[in-house]
Amino acid sequence: GTRSINGLLSLLIPGKDDGKVSIERTKLEGMKDFATVNTSHPFLMRDRQVIRMTAAFLRDGSFTGQ
Repeated sequence: GTRSINGLLSLLIPGKDDGKVSIERTKLEGMKDFATVNTSHPFLMRDRQVIRMTAAFLRDGSFTGQ
């Protein structure tokens, strides 16, 4: 995610982050697709957009479902 609910911890994380993990640390060499969502780390697994994007990726190999 790109939203942090822990401003103090975010000060220790370089770049954009979700309060636990920097966006850059989520990227892997050779990955097929990449997306960010405007939510914080603890709420990622229940976010409707995340659920839709995950299902699209598992089904189509793309977060956009294309």
